[in-house]
Amino acid sequence: MGHQYLMFLVSKNPYFLKHTVSQHTQDPVIFNFSDKNSTKLFSEFPDDLLNKAENLPITANFHNWSLLTKDFLADGSPYKKFYKLLSTSLDAEGVSYVSNTEALNYPFFTAQFHPEVTEFTFSYNFTDHSEPAVEFANQLSLKFVGEAKKNSQRFASYDELVGRLVQKAGVDQLGVDSDGSFYDNYFFHVGNRTHSVYVS
Repeated sequence: MGHQYLMFLVSKNPYFLKHTVSQHTQDPVIFNFSDKNSTKLFSEFPDDLLNKAENLPITANFHNWSLLTKDFLADGSPYKKFYKLLSTSLDAEGVSYVSNTEALNYPFFTAQFHPEVTEFTFSYNFTDHSEPAVEFANQLSLKFVGEAKKNSQRFASYDELVGRLVQKAGVDQLGVDSDGSFYDNYFFHVGNRTHSVYVS
């Protein structure tokens, strides 16, 4: 949901997502650049890995709603002012949606797909755990962690850090759906309201 939330923050439009047939799919990406060195995210990826990412279905997708490529690229689009479009993917019906971006002036990136599933989730029968899929996910992880380590902000103590972990939010339900996928239901207490987040 981070990719979609960051797109919403720029657009301020709660209805920017469009339905796509991209739930439980493995898709290749279509890069929107000719020179990887023009990107912050992919500049250090091996060329052969980028080629595999474009030609093999190695990204795990679990979304029914997407930011369509045509909406990102439309005249007057708020997205183009804030983000560089790095890649798109096609849903099962050939509809093009945004799959990777990077902020133009800030050190963050977005991914519509879930690279962590390739490396750490084995409950989905369709998930590609091939060497190229794992290597692509690992390269993304290394980049994300490397950027996070540049941040000099720290918690005042280890106890404060542990107290802020999402795992401390209070998982009310944890289990396995009938299709073998794991789910968590987190509850966040903000003021006098409780917000629930279902994570599958």
